[in-house]
Amino acid sequence: MRFFKKTNVPVRDGIRGRATVEHVEMLHGGMEVNVSRRKTEAVLKGEISPLRERARLRVELPGSEPYVVTTVVAVPIMKAGRLTAGSTLEVLVDPDERERVSIDWDGECRRGSAQQAFDDSPAARSALEGLGLDPARVAREADEARRHQAPVPIWPSGIARFDGEVLEVTTGDGIRVAARDIVAISVEPPRAGRLSLKLKYRAGLSRAGTSYWVEDEHETTLCRLVEAVTAVQAG
Repeated sequence: MRFFKKTNVPVRDGIRGRATVEHVEMLHGGMEVNVSRRKTEAVLKGEISPLRERARLRVELPGSEPYVVTTVVAVPIMKAGRLTAGSTLEVLVDPDERERVSIDWDGECRRGSAQQAFDDSPAARSALEGLGLDPARVAREADEARRHQAPVPIWPSGIARFDGEVLEVTTGDGIRVAARDIVAISVEPPRAGRLSLKLKYRAGLSRAGTSYWVEDEHETTLCRLVEAVTAVQAG
């Protein structure tokens, strides 16, 4: 079985519509070794992906009654945060076989709430409860943070921002990391008047780690960013 799948499988003469994600289930496949540089670059561009998820979609097409379909989707790593419960995505549907649905990953997306993602994932709720956290409160705070998320100034220059899918830091060489590739993210206590944003993440087939200084006056904004990333990871 091939580990990497194409993320955009065109539907010939497809009817454009939209689909609301009702349920998502991560599928676990095998591993592929000796991955070429070309394949690694294709993964980073979103052309192929090792991520496969089974999704239940409520599809709406012009002039038709909504219907529900379950399909297996190869999800671009940098856009993995789009396929969560409650999100609405653009799709193309085969006019002769309405069960054949292709997600347009470059189309418009309206993200669902953290509460919807938690409701769809008992494992995520259990994990939070195991940490002594109230899932409902975490969801409320994450959704509030998303609505009011502002860029975080990084010392001495640059910013960190999170768009609900990708964390971007512009200082130095800069990085762009999908939320699901982030292994750990945290805020360390102030030293010399500055907080430290600690980050560990998957980079291709290896792992990397880094940290950034943030002036302590931006602590609230920084904590909201971390909470927003954590909420997407849990979902």
